[in-house]
Amino acid sequence: MSPVVLWEIAIKVRLGKLDANVPEVCAAVSEEGFERLGFSDRHMISLATLDLHHRDPFDRMLIVQSQTENVPLLTSDEKMGLYKIEILDSRA
Repeated sequence: MSPVVLWEIAIKVRLGKLDANVPEVCAAVSEEGFERLGFSDRHMISLATLDLHHRDPFDRMLIVQSQTENVPLLTSDEKMGLYKIEILDSRA
């Protein structure tokens, strides 16, 4: 699991756009056994050359992690489908 997801949750909670308990979310991630990805030099290098279909910096970080780690991305954002990554539709 990308720490970018937790980072975005924390920001949206602070802005009042999401009602969640950040410590509980972090604890649940650990309790459920999700492995947390780091953001490595490989990710930065991929980010520097990523097509500009999507301009949201959080989403761009998630895209390069998905590409670099060859893992699917859970999202409902249709723009993510413009990249060469496996998408799992979160609306399903």
